[in-house]
Parts: sequence; structure tokens; C-alpha cells
Amino acid sequence: MKDRYRVELSLNIWCESDEEARQVAEDIRNEQRERFDNRCEIIKICDSPFGRIKERDIRLYEWRAWYE
Repeated sequence: MKDRYRVELSLNIWCESDEEARQVAEDIRNEQRERFDNRCEIIKICDSPFGRIKERDIRLYEWRAWYE
């Protein structure tokens, strides 16, 4: 029987906007789920400018009223 392991990864992506960064992250997550059935999930997305220490958290999902 194989043992199960949990892996936490961090990677950099280059995008023009917060929305594009969200989409790229979701595409990576979806590909992982389809290829490996591994319950891949996005924990956090940050704007992380090169050469700076301070990062800005980006909301994963925007709240929208169901009637819009």
C-alpha cells in the first residue's frame, strides 16, 4: 500500500492584472486536479513585485450578488 503525502508549493507567475493571475492559478489548479486527482487548491495569491519585500494579497474570489 502506498503512503499519502501532502506537498505545499509556491511559484511565481507573470501577468498583466490580478484577474489574469487568478485565471492562470485556476488553470494550473484545474490541470493538476484532472491529471492527478490530487485535490489541488489555491491557498493564496499575492502581488509580489520584483525587488520588493512587501506583498499585496489578492482576493481569490470576488463576491457578487446572486441576482446580478
